[in-house]
Amino acid sequence: RQILMTGNFDQRIGKFLGLDALTDDGEKPKRRIAQIIEIILFWTLLLVFFIFALEVLGDTTISMVLQNILTQMGMAVPKILKAFLILAGAWILALVAKYMAVKAMRRFRLGDKLEKVMDAEATEKEKADVIESAGNFVFYFIILLSLLPFLEALELNALVDPLKAMFSKVLTLL
Repeated sequence: RQILMTGNFDQRIGKFLGLDALTDDGEKPKRRIAQIIEIILFWTLLLVFFIFALEVLGDTTISMVLQNILTQMGMAVPKILKAFLILAGAWILALVAKYMAVKAMRRFRLGDKLEKVMDAEATEKEKADVIESAGNFVFYFIILLSLLPFLEALELNALVDPLKAMFSKVLTLL
């Protein structure tokens, strides 16, 4: 616990992800991520301790059930890591695609071309808002498309099959 608290773990992750909301105005930084990691490690170590204690006492039935739970947790960790790596990769790809789309729209002066469609008195801010909205569309579209591999990595087939059908219908319309 002390390692997580003194290491400014939350602030480093928050800065890496671009989140400045980890601290409130004038208050001490909140340690949400460190607390979550601390709780997960505490309960996992407590479960391991109970398994060892039951094995020493000779109670194999309950210890087998707890060992199965621990095994299931161990098998789920790689799936969860794979899913979050997919989501992180998609997030980075979406950020780069948004940046490139906005830059291309500004380079080709799409705001000026949209002026003909919009009011003739549209301000530069309104033109920029349209370009930013298009960039946001690209970002969220990529994030939405990344949900399929994310859910497949978690092996949530009940959610994957309807999403595949929906995406195939939408993509055929495009």
